[in-house]
Amino acid sequence: MKKGITIITLSVMILVMIIITTTVTISGANAVNNSKKMKFASELLFMKEAVDNYSSLNSGKLPLNEDVITSDNLPSGNYYEINISLIGNIDTTYGRKSNGDSQDIYVYSRDRKEVYYLKGLKIGSTTYYYLNEELQQIINYEDNLNKGKDGIIFTSSNTGYTNQSITTTIKIPNTYTAISVLSQNSSVTNYQNVNGYYVYEINKSSNYDVVVNYTKNGQASKQVYTVSDFDNEAPIILVTDEKIISSDNNTKNSITISTSDNLSGVKKVMYEVDNVEKSYFETEKKGMNVTNNNVTVDKYVTDVTFYVVDNAGNSTVLHRHLNAITSTDDYIKYGLVAQYDGINNTGNGHSSSTTTWKDLSGNGNDGILKGCEWYDNCLKLARENNDYVNMGSQNYDSITLEIVALHDNINNDEIDYISNFEGCGYGITYNYLNSQANQMWIYDIDSESYKSVSSNSVVSINNIYSLSGSYDGKVLKLFENNTKYSLDLKGRIKLFPNVFLMLGMNPNENNDSGGGHLSGRIYSVRVYNRALTDEEVKHNYNIDKARFGI
Repeated sequence: MKKGITIITLSVMILVMIIITTTVTISGANAVNNSKKMKFASELLFMKEAVDNYSSLNSGKLPLNEDVITSDNLPSGNYYEINISLIGNIDTTYGRKSNGDSQDIYVYSRDRKEVYYLKGLKIGSTTYYYLNEELQQIINYEDNLNKGKDGIIFTSSNTGYTNQSITTTIKIPNTYTAISVLSQNSSVTNYQNVNGYYVYEINKSSNYDVVVNYTKNGQASKQVYTVSDFDNEAPIILVTDEKIISSDNNTKNSITISTSDNLSGVKKVMYEVDNVEKSYFETEKKGMNVTNNNVTVDKYVTDVTFYVVDNAGNSTVLHRHLNAITSTDDYIKYGLVAQYDGINNTGNGHSSSTTTWKDLSGNGNDGILKGCEWYDNCLKLARENNDYVNMGSQNYDSITLEIVALHDNINNDEIDYISNFEGCGYGITYNYLNSQANQMWIYDIDSESYKSVSSNSVVSINNIYSLSGSYDGKVLKLFENNTKYSLDLKGRIKLFPNVFLMLGMNPNENNDSGGGHLSGRIYSVRVYNRALTDEEVKHNYNIDKARFGI
């Protein structure tokens, strides 16, 4: 035999095929363990064929390293590492010394003329080292499956549905004549003559047929091989119903979805609320229509994102804006001492002419408007008019201030959303001179100085911000759109009972305009005589988000 014949690149392939007369169709994956066994058995067989082929090309010389290897896991005797680099361009899964593992090698027994995997591969409860009787039976079974009529062998690069290209290998005995291979009516002319077979390869990103025409013993024949596991079409998802449901005084929003994928089938459906992925339904049935599945979320959730993935890896994303239903009664009540709402500014709905902002907490801390203008869901304050709201004396040792507001004009100074500063007190501000960020301040009586915590984002005009600032004597916190910033701090808040809490400006000693006027809108305000927990802040934020479109 002449030297220099190219050795075919080793590719380990697994497939499931159904043979109906002369038509073969790939139609899904084997069970996991059987697939692993077939893959390992195929690689052992190819390694043995590669060693034998090298020997035949090199006058009986074997592609082995000289060092003798012994192993307690293999039958007694001497073994030699197979030098894969001598064999040629062989692509193997095992025997590559992965991660420096010296046991991850193929070895050869000269006495038994057999290839072994020194490390062994555990599949299920059994560890396999060589092509034993069980693995040989799997090879024989697969060979019978893969062979069409007259010993023509078809194999595929995939074992299930895929949206990637699929390679089909066709082996035709080289004793046949008048051979032609066509794919989608186009001739395939490139092939190799290897180990008694003409070997053809076809690679396409589609489903396709392979037609093989040949003559055996003077008899013309044809075989057709069909690849049908390619799917690059995204699944379909539809919202079929949305409604409010109530049970045990707990109101929820229910969304009904249906999905379909008529090629590879729906694999799983997921939904996401507040950036938390929750997998709630999965199926792997081919062509499955996943219908009438209900997702239930809190009533103040405004947006849900659905994800659908099919068995080939294609996906569809659907964003759904919900008709959230909320009221002022949904906010945290414990410790609430003042509550103002732009939608319900009177306690009995909205009035565009009222000069007081009703305290909905029931504590009588109604806000008195100085100037200002009512919009449908908020109060508009103009800096040039020195507009503000007087909320009266509200002084507490522990505090949470919450406000939903918007700037429509920012000047180069401090702007006070809500505060009772005058050498005392607390408040939430925007400070142009300090990183152009939102801040929560208290006046510390022990150090006789103001302390603050800032967000790390630059405030933008015409954006609605939900701000929650609190202090409990230990930690000063600010939440900006539910993003938390905090500062460990020990001290007491200095309070002057005769300095009133104001919206939209910093009061002076006469509870008049002390500067820091807001030019913008205020949608919602709450005052608590305690520091809310992080979860309580998030709860209130979600309601504000639903009510005011943050």
